[in-house]
Amino acid sequence: SFDDNTGIFSDFIKLDFTPNALYYNIFSPNDQKIYFSGIEPSNPFGTLFQADISLLPNVAAVESSLTPVAFFSCRGMRMGPDNKIYSLRTMPGYLARINNPNATGLACDADTNFLQFPVYTTIIPNAPAMFLELGKPALTLRPDTMVTVKDTTICFLENATLQAPAGYQA
Repeated sequence: SFDDNTGIFSDFIKLDFTPNALYYNIFSPNDQKIYFSGIEPSNPFGTLFQADISLLPNVAAVESSLTPVAFFSCRGMRMGPDNKIYSLRTMPGYLARINNPNATGLACDADTNFLQFPVYTTIIPNAPAMFLELGKPALTLRPDTMVTVKDTTICFLENATLQAPAGYQA
């Protein structure tokens, strides 16, 4: 619970999802679900989990609602302006998207291959600032400047118009 007047949190609840190792997380737009990227014993390469926190205060029900909804290694998650959740896959260079993040379980429709990065794009593993944040502005690049194509540099908070050849999406 968060008190808007005092800025104080209270009534903490600890959720235990062991034996899974959970890392990045994000809430669904309606705050009823929480998504975690992590590792489970049966899939050491990465799993996207969903838990139903609308079941609180029944902690056992929330813990038992943990459901794997996709299998990939994740480098962070962000809510897009379209209320879909986007995640940067570390390998092999895709942006994943949860199309219906308010839906329960596999109905969330996690698309692990939503957008493939061009072959000349480099994603540096374990670089904490490499996630391209989606929202306003459309791209926030960290560090300040990143070269994304052979002849174009996009700088922090600059606008850019992207064009793609036939058969590709910009």
